[in-house]
Amino acid sequence: MFIFHFGSFVFTNFPFSRAQADDAWTSFIHPEGQLYFTCMRRKFRVVVDLNVGYEATEEIVLSWIKRMEDFISIHDIQLPAGELELYLEPHDCEHQESCSYYFVNHAARKIFWLEEVTTESLGMAPVVSHSHFDIALERHYWLHVEYFPNHISVEVPLQVVDDIVLILSHGQVDRMTSSTSTFPYTADKCEKFLCLLRPLRGQHPSGYLLCVIARIMGAVAHQRFTTFYGEENAQLDRLQQVLPCDTVEYPRATAVCNLVMWGIPRVYLARLEELFINEQIFADHWSTFMSSCLQDWTISLSWVHLIWSTISASLVLSMAGGTSLSSSMPCILSCASSIASGSILHSRHRHLENSSASTAVQYMRAAKYSSSLGFLPSAVVFSLPKACYFWGLCFFGAHFFFLLFNMVGRWAVAISCTLLVILVCAVLWVSAPEEEQSFFGHILSLRPTLPFCSHGEHNLPPPGPEPESMV
Repeated sequence: MFIFHFGSFVFTNFPFSRAQADDAWTSFIHPEGQLYFTCMRRKFRVVVDLNVGYEATEEIVLSWIKRMEDFISIHDIQLPAGELELYLEPHDCEHQESCSYYFVNHAARKIFWLEEVTTESLGMAPVVSHSHFDIALERHYWLHVEYFPNHISVEVPLQVVDDIVLILSHGQVDRMTSSTSTFPYTADKCEKFLCLLRPLRGQHPSGYLLCVIARIMGAVAHQRFTTFYGEENAQLDRLQQVLPCDTVEYPRATAVCNLVMWGIPRVYLARLEELFINEQIFADHWSTFMSSCLQDWTISLSWVHLIWSTISASLVLSMAGGTSLSSSMPCILSCASSIASGSILHSRHRHLENSSASTAVQYMRAAKYSSSLGFLPSAVVFSLPKACYFWGLCFFGAHFFFLLFNMVGRWAVAISCTLLVILVCAVLWVSAPEEEQSFFGHILSLRPTLPFCSHGEHNLPPPGPEPESMV
């Protein structure tokens, strides 16, 4: 744990004289419309987003400026050299006055405070070194510049635009050549940013340009902080686990769910765990995952409707032939379950397709920690539409052969069943010839983990994806 400067002053009954204050305020308007004010003092510039045009508000802000200056003078605090800014946010409490603040050092691209506090008090993620913490301070610096860009002129050098162009160019190539890149922007977004920024190189920075620069640099600084940029164990791959985590493994429950639901939960479970490595999510990968889920559920619903129409026609034939309708009930229930689960999942997750990364993190945290089974319940629920469709298809085939048995005879049913089994096996074998990836290999891989099996280990290749080769 590291100790760094931070503070929120708390005073009561502190004297203040309006005549001692310099009240030369200048107003600025953020490119998105927010009004804020600055005031030059002897050692630093003050920035507030309160409307000091009101006399009462101005008196409160000026009182806190005077208190801050007196605090620095009394404790003989040596402020860093260079352009400094002080951001103030007074709070009006019932029993005492308080004011949140931070200083901005433009030369070092950091923010700092005058008091000591732990990183936990700042609400930050784990910090492993002083250099790692400096990256976090740089991210907050760029957030300050993004929120208050219009009054800044020479504090942010023109070279920053060149740096951003180089960073985006490298990130674009990294995204194009690696599917597990940790760069926050996609290759297409990098290209759009570069098209906008290249003509602006060498121009004097305006409030609009600084706001854009700060937003991009803030995202880059955040990515560097979360991937431990410059540290001994930096995260170089999106799938690389760098933070300690509690691995939730329930092999028996997972094996039973995969066996009952045709191995579909295994796919969703792997994708959910891959998305939430180190409890961070990349927005584009989340959007791709949700899009594929919505498409999967939509396709399942369309297939189920086809079976539903066919089973309705078969019911008419059953009634005409005088056969029992009980054989169609499993198929009807499976199709109804697929339709109900697919419709609910589609309506509940449709708005998450284009959601932000922070919204996705909140969703994934709730899904992972709401149950002791981790992501397994979510994987099972996501698999319901397709799994119920497959069961409906099987029950429909059984119902069809039952009708055929009553109408034609047992030999015709036996021949039809044999041909159908041969066809299904051929399709499965051709579509996935590898034993590990085929349906039969998946069923066999489940056997040793089931509680009622005691088979030895098989000489199968280790599970896991094949290594990617760069093209």
